[in-house]
Amino acid sequence: MSTPIKWRHAPRDHEHDIDDVTGLSERLVTAEDLTAAHEQRLTAVEATVDQIKLANQSAGTGAPTGTAPIGWVYTDIATGDIYRMEASGWVNITAPSDTGTLDITALATGMTAGTWTLRRSGVWVFMNIYDARFTPTSGSTWSSPGGMIPVGFRPVAVPPYVNFSSSARVQATPPTSLSFSTYGGRVSRYGVVDLYDVGVQRFAATAAWMTDDAWPSTLPGSAA
Repeated sequence: MSTPIKWRHAPRDHEHDIDDVTGLSERLVTAEDLTAAHEQRLTAVEATVDQIKLANQSAGTGAPTGTAPIGWVYTDIATGDIYRMEASGWVNITAPSDTGTLDITALATGMTAGTWTLRRSGVWVFMNIYDARFTPTSGSTWSSPGGMIPVGFRPVAVPPYVNFSSSARVQATPPTSLSFSTYGGRVSRYGVVDLYDVGVQRFAATAAWMTDDAWPSTLPGSAA
C-alpha cells in the first residue's frame, strides 16, 4: 500500500506583503503633485501662445487697415512705423528716435543775440549756441532760468554736470578786427546752463551728452 501524500501550505510571507503595500503608497500621486503638473502644463501653453503671437507679423506699404488678431504686429515699410492690433484697433507703437533740430533761443532769458538749438537723437543730446550775446546774471557769469534744458534732454545724474568749452569773438581795434578767446560753460542734471566770462562777446559753443530721460512727451521751442 502506498503512503498517502500530505499537502502542506507554504507559509505566507507577511513581511513581503507589507513591503508591497508600502511601495504602493509611495507611488501614489498627491493632490499637490497634480496641481504642480497642471501649472506646468499651463505655463507651457502660455509660452506657446506667446511664440505664436511673436510669429504673427506682417508688413506692407502705408498704415494698416482692417482687423487682425489682437497682438498682431504690422510694419509700414515706407515709413518704418510699427503698429500693433489692440482691442481698440491698430496702435502705432513706433519708438521715436530723433526730435530734429529745435530752436530754443526764446527760452534763454538775457540772451540778446544769436541762436540756441537743441536736438535729441536716441540717447544723445546735441546743443549748439551760435554767435550769441548774453547779459550776465551775476558778475561775468550768465545762468539760465531753472530747467531751461527740459526733461527728456538733460544729462545723466552722474556726473551732475556736463562741461564744455565756448569760443567768444570780441570786437578789437580797429572795429573790423576780431579776436577769439576760449571760455567755458556747463549743463547740470537739472537743466541749468552756466556760461562764464560773458559780456559783450559773441559766444559760439557746441556740446553733446547722453541722457537717460524718457522720451519727451512735448518738444521745447520750435523746429529750426
